[in-house]
Formats: sequence, C-alpha cells, structure tokens
Amino acid sequence: MKKFSWTDAISYGWNTTRSNLVFFIVLMLILGIVVVLPDKLVVLPTEPGALLKSSKFWVVTAISLLIQQLVLLSFIKINLEFTRNAKPEFSDLVDALSHYIPYLIGSIIYSIAVGIGFMLLVVPGVYIAIRYGFFSYFIIDRGEGVKDSFESSSFITRGAMKELFVLGLILLGVNAVGLILGYISIGVVTTILINKTVGAFISFAGLLITVPITMLAIAYVFRRLTAKRTRTAPRPS
Repeated sequence: MKKFSWTDAISYGWNTTRSNLVFFIVLMLILGIVVVLPDKLVVLPTEPGALLKSSKFWVVTAISLLIQQLVLLSFIKINLEFTRNAKPEFSDLVDALSHYIPYLIGSIIYSIAVGIGFMLLVVPGVYIAIRYGFFSYFIIDRGEGVKDSFESSSFITRGAMKELFVLGLILLGVNAVGLILGYISIGVVTTILINKTVGAFISFAGLLITVPITMLAIAYVFRRLTAKRTRTAPRPS
C-alpha cells in the first residue's frame, strides 16, 4: 500500500512556502547569517598547513557545527508547526532548544553511521540515511530519547524505503534547479556588475525558496507516515 504521495508532499511544501514567502525568506537569511557569523568574526591563517595547526580553526569549526545543528533543529521545529496548521511562535523555538542535547547526540551517531555506510560501497549509507532519517523529528516533535527516536524512525520507514528514496532524489533535483535558476537569473548579472564573490553569494537566492519547500515536504511525509503507523508494542523496561 502506498504510504504517501511525493506529489502531495511537494505540493504542500510549495503552497505553504508561497503563502508564507516573506516569512521563509527572512528566516532563511537570518539562519544563514547565524551559520556563517563565527567564520567571519575570527581571522584565520590562509595557508593550509598553518590553518590545520591553528587552535582557532578547530574552535571556530566546532562552534560552527554546533550552531548549524541548532539552526537545523529550529528549522525542523518550525516546519513541524506548519504541518499542525499552527503559526510558529518564539515559545516553540524555546521548546525545541530543550531537545538540543539528545538531538546533537543523535546527529553525531547518525552522521557516523551514514558515513561508515557510504564507505561500504555507498548503498548501505543510503539505506541508513533513509531508514533512520526521521530520528530528529521524533526527538523534536515527540520528545523521544535518542534510542527510541532511531527505533521509531526505523518503524515508520519500514515498507516505504523505495518511496522515500525517490522523494529524496526529487527533492535534491528541486534544490539543484533552485541553485541553477538563482545563478542564471541573478548570480551572473551580479558577477558582471559587481564582483565574483557577491555574484556567488547571490547565486544561492533560489535556495531561499527551494529549501523551505523541500523541508516542509519532508515534515509533511513525517506526519503522513506517523499517522498511518503507530508503535503499539510495549518497549522493553
């Protein structure tokens, strides 16, 4: 039985983004600034050898990764609120922050598992990425612990792996189109009129729209899968 429709998922992402376009563009700009800010506040060595030996480089890298995870957690929470037909509020982000530690631990485990899987001829990495890809949604939306979130993700994706794989390819394509259109329509002109650095940055303008579309589509699928399947078996004590 079909678990969800990828056309419905993308349609939901598009309609919700279009109805809240200014909100998402401003949100993406703010989150983007927050992510790149640590790198811009510290002057790092330019030579590759000196860069790797610099303690500042590793501190900034660690801070950047922690901030990136915080940004992604917040973005997921916002998208989940939209799928509940609710307008995100500041209190929702505060609530999401309470799940930061388990989310961070889960993200580290997930990244290591996917990385090892990709080293084992790619296919295992793709399988792990899809099978356990909703762990963060269970932590943020249901307040589950790390172990339970991985088990829940494995449960709801069972029997939907092929559909999720196809959806993933389509969403990658959507973002690729956004990047290309941003470069063609804005980036090239900016590069010619101003400079290459500004042009390269502006080229990502298309992603301000396609990233919310794809993230909302994923949140929609999460709701569909959890609505169709619930874990009824008692968990071990």
